[in-house]
Amino acid sequence: MANTLILIQPTTDKSSREYHDYESIALGMEGLCEFYESRLRLLHPGKASFSYSASDLFEFIDSVPEIICLTMNTRYHSYMTHSREWIKRSVFDYLKKKSSPSK
Repeated sequence: MANTLILIQPTTDKSSREYHDYESIALGMEGLCEFYESRLRLLHPGKASFSYSASDLFEFIDSVPEIICLTMNTRYHSYMTHSREWIKRSVFDYLKKKSSPSK
C-alpha cells in the first residue's frame, strides 16, 4: 500500500487549500470522489441524492485551481508527484474496479 496525499485548492481563495491523507491510492481516489460529492451537496443543499458520470468528475478535477497527488515510493522513501491526468486515470481505474462484479 502506498501512502497517498491529495492536495487540493477547490476555489481561487488560497485559504481554501487543504490536504487529505490516505493509506492507499484506491482509498485516495475514493476520498476524492467523496470530496466531489460533498461539493455537490454544498451547491445543491436541498437535493437528497446525486448521480454523476466520470466525465463530470473529470471536469471537476480540471476546474479546481490546484490539485496534486503524492504517493509514497517505499523504495526511495520519498513522495512521487502526480498530475491531474494521472489523477483522472487513477480515479477512472478506481471507478471501473468499483463497478465491476467481485470474483
